[in-house]
Formats: sequence, structure tokens, C-alpha cells
Amino acid sequence: MNSTSGYEEATPRHFLWSPIEITRFVLLISAGCTIVLFNTLIIILIAKYRKLRTWTNCLLLSMAVADLLVGVLSIPTHLIADVSLLGKHIMWCIVLNIPTVIIPTASIMSLIAASVERLLAIASPLRYPLWISRRRILITVIFIWVYSVTLGLLPVFGWNNIEERRKTNHPLRDCNFAAVMSGHYTGLFIAGNIFPGMVFLLCLNIKLFIIVKSQRSKAPSIGNISRSGSVAGLNDGRQAPHVPQTPVQRSRRVVFILLVICHVTILCYIPVCVAFVVDYQWFTVTTITEWRAPYILYAIGTFLGAINSLVNPVILGFANREIRKHLKLMCRLNLTKSDSSNSMSLIMCSANRQLS
Repeated sequence: MNSTSGYEEATPRHFLWSPIEITRFVLLISAGCTIVLFNTLIIILIAKYRKLRTWTNCLLLSMAVADLLVGVLSIPTHLIADVSLLGKHIMWCIVLNIPTVIIPTASIMSLIAASVERLLAIASPLRYPLWISRRRILITVIFIWVYSVTLGLLPVFGWNNIEERRKTNHPLRDCNFAAVMSGHYTGLFIAGNIFPGMVFLLCLNIKLFIIVKSQRSKAPSIGNISRSGSVAGLNDGRQAPHVPQTPVQRSRRVVFILLVICHVTILCYIPVCVAFVVDYQWFTVTTITEWRAPYILYAIGTFLGAINSLVNPVILGFANREIRKHLKLMCRLNLTKSDSSNSMSLIMCSANRQLS
């Protein structure tokens, strides 16, 4: 083996038909189908019902689109790269790994935008209408996706390790992200985008939690309304009038949803980010010459990325009362339509029989 180049020391990490890899293959396909189903439901609900089209939900809709693309695009291309279905041409491998950059970037930036929007709404409710508008939300979403796609396409336009492989006359032995992407580009992606994005997202949500908690303690207590429903000071036992929720109370659940999604996202992205840092030696090398991180770390990171896109719509659906209510409404309407269509078909059949 040529020890001077060091490339031959890195054993190929292609897809092997072992029981563990087959299980991972089946789990990823199952997760991809479920991701498409759940995120499609969230997208349809927010697009269909006007009451759900809040600014926060519009930004979370961008995240749902990113999660949907995980099932539609990221998982299939990852599995195609693993089995080298399109061969091991380096440009094909680069194209197959583009979703690995675009989707996490768009997802984290959408979460950051939603957290900033909630922070402005809670910290400065009077100035909120001056800062947030439909035009600014639309510009934010467009910027998120233009930036993510531009970052993902940089390797196609030359920021890759093709030239170094040609100089060393080293054929491509793997088709995964770490095998075809330049170390400096991966450093920009991980150390310049994902890590700062996760830290900023965590700080934003901690700030949100502190503000909501302080406002909750300062809010006027409604404890004078007894659990039986009668108002303190009234002796006639009349039922207390309905007390509407304050903006802080309505925002508390949204902040809780953002906190949960934020922590789940960070935990799911950490393993694969650590693997990249280890293999690229803190992004000081252009091409990986020796696999240092265990392969299981990449496998776990890929699976957790799919789980993150699967869990996000579940959190939105179960923790958001309005989304849950409109989901039940949509299911009820569809059942009613199906029942009415069935009854109409029965009537038409009986009418045809009588005519015949």
C-alpha cells in the first residue's frame, strides 16, 4: 500500500448486505414514508385553515417543508449513495449528498426565525406589528431557502476534492458525504453554519423561556376565581364569566413547542457533526485519508436526522392545541364526505335498479 498518500489506509465504507445494514435500510425507508405522511398533514392543515396561518406557523411551515424533503429527497439519495446505485463517479456522489447540506441548514434557520418572531412578540408586543409583516416573513423564508440552496450547490461549482484526487491518482472508493466533500467546505457547513446555528437557537429559546417565566410571575393572578366556578365576593353562586387567555398565556405553549423542537434538533444533529469533526481533524485536512470516527456514529447520525424530521410534526400536532383541533375537524369532514358519497352511490345504484 502507498503509505505516502495515505488514501489506501481508509477502507471503503460502502453499503454491505449485512443484517444490521439491511435493518437500517428498512428502518430508513419506513421512517421516510412516515415523515412524508406526517409533514404533509401539517403542511395541508396550515395551508387550508386561515386560523392556523400565524406568523410562527408560517415559519414552522418552512421547517415542515424541509422535514418533508428529508423523506422525499434526503433519505432516498442517501440510500442510493450507500448502495452506489448510480456508480461511484464523484460528481454523481456530490449531487447525491447536496440534500445533506440544504435541508439541515433550512430547518435550523427556520427554527431560528420562528424563535426570533416569538421573542419579538413576547418581549415587545407593542412594537411587534411594526417589525413583523407578511412581506418580511416572505422575504425571510425566501432568504432561508436561497441561502441553503446556494450553500448546498457550492461543491457542484468546484468546492470539492476532485482536483486533489486527480493529483494523487486516487479512485473514489465511497460515495458518502465525508468521502467526496472538501474538508474546508465541510468546516464552513458544520463549524460556520450548523454549530453557530444550534448555539444561537439554544440561546434564543433560553431567553424566551426566561421572559415567559418572568411575565407569568408578574401577570395578575386569577386565583380569586374558585375551582367551583364562582367569583370571590359573590354569594349568589353564579357561574364565573369566561376569562380569556392573555397573549402571554397563549404564547407559553408556542414557546414550549419551540423549546422541545430546538432540543430534539440539537440532540439529533450532534452525532454526525462530531463524526465530521473527528474525521476531518477539526477541518484541517481537505480529504479524509483515514477514517477516525467509528462508522456507527455516521449510521446513528443518519437515523437520528430522520427521527428528527419524524418527531417535529408529531410535536407540532400533539402540543399545538389549534393544529390538533383542526386535524380532528379535517378528519371529521373527510369522514362525513365519504359517508355522504357512499350514501349517494347507494341511492344511485337503487335508482338504476328501479329504472332497469
